[in-house]
Amino acid sequence: MRCSASHSNPRDYSSYKVQDACIIAERHGYRWIWNDGCCIDKTSNSELSEAINSMSSYYARSEVCYAYLKDVHPDPGHSRCCSASRASVWFKRGWTLQELLAPEDVVFLAWDWSIIGTKAGLSEELERITMVPQSALRLEEDIWIVSVAQRMSWAAHRATTRPEDEAYCLMGIFDINMPPLYGEGRNAFCRLQEEIMRKSIDTSLFARSVRPWHRTSGKIVASWPRDDHLEYDERSLLAPGPARFFSSRGPLPSSSVFSLCFVETEVFERQP
Repeated sequence: MRCSASHSNPRDYSSYKVQDACIIAERHGYRWIWNDGCCIDKTSNSELSEAINSMSSYYARSEVCYAYLKDVHPDPGHSRCCSASRASVWFKRGWTLQELLAPEDVVFLAWDWSIIGTKAGLSEELERITMVPQSALRLEEDIWIVSVAQRMSWAAHRATTRPEDEAYCLMGIFDINMPPLYGEGRNAFCRLQEEIMRKSIDTSLFARSVRPWHRTSGKIVASWPRDDHLEYDERSLLAPGPARFFSSRGPLPSSSVFSLCFVETEVFERQP
């Protein structure tokens, strides 16, 4: 309303990041841009739920997705700039995995908004950084034919601010829709796996990594990449988080002759 009354551009009241994103989109001939930082009303539970469930489809339908690597400096030596990208926090965040996978075209930008390269052009380096096969990055292979365990492994070394987001950020990668319930903690990841079981007979969901061992101060101890501090029953059928799939990187069969059949049953109480 303030912009309407003063006939000013609402972009002028946005963050510098949003303003710069609009400028580069205009240079490339686009009239509209979507940014999760300003296009989602996070005070509205219904709008937040809709956005979380739809975000992957937004990226998939976009003409291009701009990945802004604010911690990567431009370098005249293209190979050195690509190598520096490996350490970017962008590749360590859970939410950015779907930003990498869903769009047909991703353009990577350095801190000064200069172009580093595209998803297709940098696919070899991106495979080394993310463990996502070049065939999937180049859209030569549909990610839906990649096993559940291998897709989970792509998120194994990524982190989210809230524990629930470890599940919510993967919903689009498994074509799952479920209501976000902030406050449920790690139960969100269990719900995600239950929804995957309802849609798929891919038993690689249970092909989790064996606990790795390493030597510390002369003693051999076991640890996980991130969640070794959590109390967790190793006999549980479901994993507490994507970190448990960290070594499921090779191609796994999505089904086998020993496939389990997941059947939803009802329990009836016997009347006296």
